[in-house]
Amino acid sequence: MKIQFPVSYWENNVLFGENKEVWAFYKLQSYVYDYLSDEEKGRSFRRLQAMFTSLNVDVHYLVLPRFKNIDDIHDKSKARLSGPLKDVAARHIDQSKDVIKDLIGEESADYEFYIGVKLPSEGVNLLRSFSFKNVVQYVLGYFSKDPGIPEITLSSIYKGSRTYLNHIKNWYNVEPLTSDEMQWLIKRNFYRGMEEPAIYQGLEPSYELEQGERKPFKRDVMKLTEGLIDNTDPRKLKINQMDDNTHLSFMTVSHFPREIYSQGFEWVYAIQNLDFPVEMSIRTEFIDNYTAKKKLNFRKNLLRDQEDHASLNGEQISMEVLESSDLAEDLERSLNNEKHPILQTSILICVYAKDEDTLQERVQTVAAEYRGMNIELLQPAGDQLQLFNEFLPCGKRNLVSDYLQYFEPTTLAAGMFGATKHIGDGEGFFIGTHGMLDRPVYINPAIATQNVAGSKTRSPSAIFIGPPGGGKSFNANLITYLSVLSGGKALVVDPKGERSNWDKDLPELKDRINIITLTSDEENRGRLDPYNICSSKKDAQELAMEIITFLLGIRTEDTRLSKVYQAVEHAECMNDVVDHLRESKDEEARNIGNHLKAFAEVSLSQLLFGNGKPVKPISLDDALNVLQVQNLRIPPDNVKLENYNLLEKLSTAMMLAIGRFAHEFIKIDNRIFKVVFFDESWFLLKTRLGQDIVNRLIREGRYMKAGIYLATHNVNDIPESIESNIGIRYVFQNNNEKEVRKVLEFMGLSKSEDNIQTVENLRPEQGECLFQDIYGRTAVIKFDYLFDDLFNAFDTRPPEHVEEVG
Repeated sequence: MKIQFPVSYWENNVLFGENKEVWAFYKLQSYVYDYLSDEEKGRSFRRLQAMFTSLNVDVHYLVLPRFKNIDDIHDKSKARLSGPLKDVAARHIDQSKDVIKDLIGEESADYEFYIGVKLPSEGVNLLRSFSFKNVVQYVLGYFSKDPGIPEITLSSIYKGSRTYLNHIKNWYNVEPLTSDEMQWLIKRNFYRGMEEPAIYQGLEPSYELEQGERKPFKRDVMKLTEGLIDNTDPRKLKINQMDDNTHLSFMTVSHFPREIYSQGFEWVYAIQNLDFPVEMSIRTEFIDNYTAKKKLNFRKNLLRDQEDHASLNGEQISMEVLESSDLAEDLERSLNNEKHPILQTSILICVYAKDEDTLQERVQTVAAEYRGMNIELLQPAGDQLQLFNEFLPCGKRNLVSDYLQYFEPTTLAAGMFGATKHIGDGEGFFIGTHGMLDRPVYINPAIATQNVAGSKTRSPSAIFIGPPGGGKSFNANLITYLSVLSGGKALVVDPKGERSNWDKDLPELKDRINIITLTSDEENRGRLDPYNICSSKKDAQELAMEIITFLLGIRTEDTRLSKVYQAVEHAECMNDVVDHLRESKDEEARNIGNHLKAFAEVSLSQLLFGNGKPVKPISLDDALNVLQVQNLRIPPDNVKLENYNLLEKLSTAMMLAIGRFAHEFIKIDNRIFKVVFFDESWFLLKTRLGQDIVNRLIREGRYMKAGIYLATHNVNDIPESIESNIGIRYVFQNNNEKEVRKVLEFMGLSKSEDNIQTVENLRPEQGECLFQDIYGRTAVIKFDYLFDDLFNAFDTRPPEHVEEVG
């Protein structure tokens, strides 16, 4: 059987068919569906319902797996490498690539969603708007033996394409396809189950201009139809490429349930539950309400005649006729009450595999999946080549009427077209897997700053929430390390001194790691003094004021505030402030000075209270910088700020100074992505100043290409002012239901029993967490460090005590 290839020409996102039809194609930005509340799922359903109701033209919906080759992802990452660790990073990428391929194979697939809209005929509009000469030219061109594309129609066609683009954007984020994407949409049909087809970059069919018409050269279009299709088997096809082949079969719907529900019947979304990739094509023809009722009346009369004929002959009315009559009655009531259109719908599912046995197993699995939803699928015999053609953009609908479905928009909307299980950026470095298929998760921490299409945030900052031992610090360490390998720089604030081993356990970093341990020795005096760490006198004075008022408990309405300010204004170091106050003629000022002197005399405070002598600056020239303060006293996180003792207050004040110092770090070279990681960040966020410092870091980090990573125990540690500025969220296992409810609210997720169970049942030993990416998508992922030496370096758990025997 010979079938004409349906595409004659394309330009950008517009396809011209051999049958004179013109289609515009768009890519829909997928949306998260799992973990939503019933109310949020209902909103998604109503948006789809409104879109399907309003698109009063023929539409082609495609759900396609987009294969990503692991080699390609890693090669692209290598090509972007920069910085002094470039060679180390390249080795890590190559080694990790081999491990990943052993774990999950050489390819992964994520589903993408496309909408093709048949543009209305332009003939009437042309007759109204063009000269007689142009109209004659258009008509002659249209009916000529080898018709071309009249130039005079193109502007109107593109206007129509833009109109439907803006129309669909009322409900969902869509973008017109590029010429290369359109090329892929066609060519991929001949490479199912094989490697992704090579794309001819920038190819659009060439043409000659003849009497105002574009006459496309067929050879450019036919480049996309490589391969031989063997249709000797009536229920399947075989595609042979030069050095590969695949077996495929098209399935269609023979029965669809009468009653469907907006939730729990996601029949389009269901294909993502399968552990192998499949494709779905849905073609709809719009029938307005008035026309639908006329056709329905005609159908009812036919059924009534069949019933009357059976009664007259004393025969029993068949169950099929009775069911069709009931369905017609239900549909008539719905058309009269809701005034909605009817969508004449053709549904195809394409299944493929490398061999016939696997293909048949997959066909049976797909059929069983849908049988559980009371949807019956079958493989039409003898029609496989026509169905292959129907799947193509601009292809002709070839299903016989028995397999056409007449849907209300609600039925199509219930399928949840566009809902995805995809997570992550699809580029950058590998952090783990997700889902039943163990799909790889890749993130590019800097990508949020680039304002990418579909993202919900421009903030590269992230939060890691969970109780001790859940994996938050370990995995924040991993992402920080991988960011550095990729050419970034990092400052890790390590208040508990858990990273002293990194210079030994990460030998590949060699001289590019700097572990800075600040002690109370005299040589370190003043290294955290505001007058030494701030780049401007004004910033130094502000920080000095904040630290002193915190230590002494001075509030804004306190009369002591002005006296402290006078001393700060004239000082050159923190000890100067103490001396100015103690030498004042004002008794209250002297009392303040004496009180402050008590803090300054504590050995730990020498870091804060410089004496004006030159100090060795804290160097952040290396790629990975770990800042520790010896003998820092971290209070229990349930102790209120007003109950801190002297050492705990001093320790908090030093964290404030470190937080301000981090601001100097993120100013370094905006071409480089920076990470500032605050472990135990609740310690810093307990004070208003700490909150202000972190908030400023996060806000300015968006423009300075810096991500601020916060690891903390509870959601309550995060003030609202910071919460809305955090772009990426990682939540680890927690058994406290009250806290889990707060976490789900923080993530913008339903506090349903299922979601609560999801967080409570996360498995720390397998690296599981609930991850929300910059697109607002949420999924359970499993972190994977891949190499044991990274586990040994980043594990912050105390060593197990082993008793000696004998």
